[in-house]
Amino acid sequence: MNLLESLPTVIGTAAVAPALLILWLVIAAGERPGHPAKVWTAFVLGAASISLLGAVRAPFNRLLAAPEDPWLGQALHAIFGIALPEETVKILAIVAVSQARRSFSDPINPVVYGAAVGLGFAAYENLAYLEQHTDMWRALAALRSVLTVPFHGALGIIAGAYLAIARSGNALGANRHNRDCDRLRVDRFRGAVGAPRRPPPRAPHRGRPRAPEPAQADVGAPGRGRRRRLHRSRLRADVGASLAA
Repeated sequence: MNLLESLPTVIGTAAVAPALLILWLVIAAGERPGHPAKVWTAFVLGAASISLLGAVRAPFNRLLAAPEDPWLGQALHAIFGIALPEETVKILAIVAVSQARRSFSDPINPVVYGAAVGLGFAAYENLAYLEQHTDMWRALAALRSVLTVPFHGALGIIAGAYLAIARSGNALGANRHNRDCDRLRVDRFRGAVGAPRRPPPRAPHRGRPRAPEPAQADVGAPGRGRRRRLHRSRLRADVGASLAA
């Protein structure tokens, strides 16, 4: 039987309901969860991305068949046969949904779309597992609803969040040179207008306690004026005390 034909059944409801519940919680928790049509599109694309797993796994087939050690074979299968292909197709689906109307979208929208893609993927995968194991579908549905489905949603959220950071230009040190140049321009401007600037810290000598840095208020022209007035007032007080004696 086709998997889509089992959706109206009890097994189909048990497979899809946890993903829809978590997606509703994600949307309800956000102030601006994105356009509903795009959220549902992300959910459907996440479910449809399972069809690309075979193409993504194809380059690793020779690597998966090479090892003779069963433990090494299991490790390679878990990484290159399951984890890497699944996350790759989900990231592609998130990118496809997030690219539409990029300049008008909210920066947090890829996080919601990532959750929708991951939960759509988990819903279809859940349905496939329950249809393959109809003799124990109740226990399997309960176990996957609290482990696998939230895990796929969390991984989608992480991928969407990193995509949002990458689009803002701050991922992996992107535009760090421009930010450093802007910081230098601000420091030069503050020095030109006479704003106080903290001097760079000096390395303490070995065996000698580090001298305290001058106070921020005493640096610059205003600080020098206050020190002169304080010195004059102390000088007048000393002169007046000597005359009185």
